[in-house]
Amino acid sequence: MGLRLHWRRADYSDLDSVRHLYSDLTPDLEDFDHYFKTVLEDSHSWPLIVEENNRPIAFVFCHECISLSSGRSLYIDEMVVHEDRRGKGVGTEILSELAQMSIDQGIDCLELRVSLSKPELHRFYERNGFVHRGRFYSKLIRFS
Repeated sequence: MGLRLHWRRADYSDLDSVRHLYSDLTPDLEDFDHYFKTVLEDSHSWPLIVEENNRPIAFVFCHECISLSSGRSLYIDEMVVHEDRRGKGVGTEILSELAQMSIDQGIDCLELRVSLSKPELHRFYERNGFVHRGRFYSKLIRFS
């Protein structure tokens, strides 16, 4: 794509930048600081900052999983691109780089989930080689 993006592992100093990226998507950031710290401390997590011209333009949170049926996978839990960089190839570049990083680590598969109410994201991921494989179920077991 020709984008000049710089990747690095997120650290505590990135909290405000990452919170700003998320504030675009959700007003509920009550536990954000706590969860961000937890992500940074998890040895299986890949909390990544993507920068352009020394400016954070995206945050990607992935974690490694292993399954007896499908081997090692990298689960893309969250990917947030700054509002003014959406639709400019950044997300595609991120997925391409994640695929290469995964190959380098011996990971077999990229996985993610997308809300049913976001058909534009379904199309984005399908254009980038992802295939719809089933349904995801969840059960909230902790109430605030």
